[in-house]
Amino acid sequence: MTTRGLLEPTPLAEPRERRGRGAANVLWIAVALTLAIFLLYLLKYPLEHARMPAGFDAAWYVWRARFVAANGVGPFGTAYRPGHAVLSALLGSVSGTGQLQLFVVFSELLPALLALAVGAFGFSALRRDRPSWAITIGLTGAALGATRLVGENIANLLNLTLEVGALAILISAWSRRRAIAGAVLMLVAAGLSHWLFLAVLESALAVAVLLSWFASRSRSDWKRLAAGSDARSITTVGVATAAALGFLIMVVLRGPLATFEIQLNPLEFAPKLLTDLARLWPLGLLAAIGIVPAVALARADGELSLERRMGTRLLVSWGISSLVGLLVGLVGFRVTSHLSLPPHRFLTLLAALPGVILAGAGVRWLQEQGARRLLRRFGGPVATGLSACVVVASVIFVLLPSVFRWYRYPVLMGSVALKQASVAAEYVDGLPPGQAFVVVVDANGPADDYAAPLRERMIRMELSPDRQADLHLFPGYPTDLLARRRTFTGHPLTTQVTLPYWRDVSPLLSAHPPILAIQAMGATEFDQTLALGGRQIATGVALLQGPLPNRGFSDDLAPDASVTVITVLRGMALMALLWAAGWGWTRLLFGPETAPEVWLALAPTIGMGVLLLGAFTATELGLRMGGAGGPVTYAVVTVVGLAAWHRGRGDRG
Repeated sequence: MTTRGLLEPTPLAEPRERRGRGAANVLWIAVALTLAIFLLYLLKYPLEHARMPAGFDAAWYVWRARFVAANGVGPFGTAYRPGHAVLSALLGSVSGTGQLQLFVVFSELLPALLALAVGAFGFSALRRDRPSWAITIGLTGAALGATRLVGENIANLLNLTLEVGALAILISAWSRRRAIAGAVLMLVAAGLSHWLFLAVLESALAVAVLLSWFASRSRSDWKRLAAGSDARSITTVGVATAAALGFLIMVVLRGPLATFEIQLNPLEFAPKLLTDLARLWPLGLLAAIGIVPAVALARADGELSLERRMGTRLLVSWGISSLVGLLVGLVGFRVTSHLSLPPHRFLTLLAALPGVILAGAGVRWLQEQGARRLLRRFGGPVATGLSACVVVASVIFVLLPSVFRWYRYPVLMGSVALKQASVAAEYVDGLPPGQAFVVVVDANGPADDYAAPLRERMIRMELSPDRQADLHLFPGYPTDLLARRRTFTGHPLTTQVTLPYWRDVSPLLSAHPPILAIQAMGATEFDQTLALGGRQIATGVALLQGPLPNRGFSDDLAPDASVTVITVLRGMALMALLWAAGWGWTRLLFGPETAPEVWLALAPTIGMGVLLLGAFTATELGLRMGGAGGPVTYAVVTVVGLAAWHRGRGDRG
């Protein structure tokens, strides 16, 4: 593939042979960009010799996926935004990858999927230009590490990827009917991942309808009719999505609308926002440069601007909703707790779609302006090389804050702690069914005030599904536990976080339940357990009270999620599985005239959406993703998509 081929815009209609060659070139570019973004975030692990996933929430995602794979959706909060859990359970079963390793692979593959979806949306909404498409994908992948999406808010990242894919379908599908149906399905999948943030998109759709209403007052007949049609389509998508998701939440899942398990601290909002602004200012600078060419493109007349009209309104409405949410979050918590919205989350939403698309337009404009001047002075080859340097320098400019943030992101889980928790789980399996037990842990640790929730999730990772309800945690000293009093650390937030654990465990103490201490989750508590007469039943596990084990414990190696060459191959295999699952559905939605920059880039995201919906449906019908249910569901979803595509080709004709 030559440099000229990469820099030429993609025509709207081409002979079949040229379309085939263009699709092949686009596929190779997409694969290369996907691999580059995936490795950008994955290489943190081998460079730091990390054996566990990074971040605070990793344990939560792993134990939920393991539980849902075996027991389905429902208990222990798994009915709250179950999208990631059912999808991860299916992918783990199909790929034969354990959930601990799969989390590392999938969480670092998601930024590449979002980048491809943003590139497809930008291509349809702003400029049908292959270099702009590639630049937007690269900038998105480079910028995401500076946000809290990578390594922290995985459900939010999954939700955002599916939302952007839905909007790209809405503005690019070959018929309005299929555009609406495809967008609704993807948005329902996004809502199952994190329905609180789908509410933000619903507000953006409402703003887009309002903008379409203003545009329908134009004196031009075709603009008035087009704006009215757009308003009806967007309204249909918003209402249908809200109705479908409302039914699933309230009737099927019977879950609450608020899904935060750990109460957010409003005092942290402003510092987090300032930190994120300091990381995202390079992207903001490029986005500010891109406003001028973006506005010029949006004002262009002709058939091409007709195709961009809905995409432009959706882009503007997304930006407006994000800015309003940011402002409400900044001042709301000072007025009432009901308006305590995290403003840094809205800043992330602003950066993840309008920000990177405008930045891509700005970089492309700088490249074109520089190429024209360099061409007059140095000639073709030199001008091409120097203009390419503009793109590379821009990506590095945005990438540096991402590298500084992500490569300093802490690994909070410990492999030794998981091994000791596994031994404790073996002891618990020998207790009578339904026997409650208590695990003593340190209330302080690598997660600071939130050490107790982190350790609870790590213990749940190793417990068998039928023992999850029997676990009760005591963050504090064994002496206080035996005296039936709470341990106070002197830190107000820690005291607030650990209060629910005390309320849960205190009614059980009169029944003298078995009490365990895990050394890697509290060395002082472990030593105190032994000093009080407890027995060490295995390395790093002490029993303060309860029946002694009547058998030995396995001596397996500590869990290990280290990244190797096999991990990279698993990531590429996972991407291929998503692409294959989405192929038929994507071709059903997009006609042969659709540019490959759109449908090829969206195929893995669409595959992820339909697999999530398929896994959720199968789980609710009683099929478990942990066994044969995963491969069966994958095969059914993929085959149905291919069959629908072949049938749809006849309808299209």
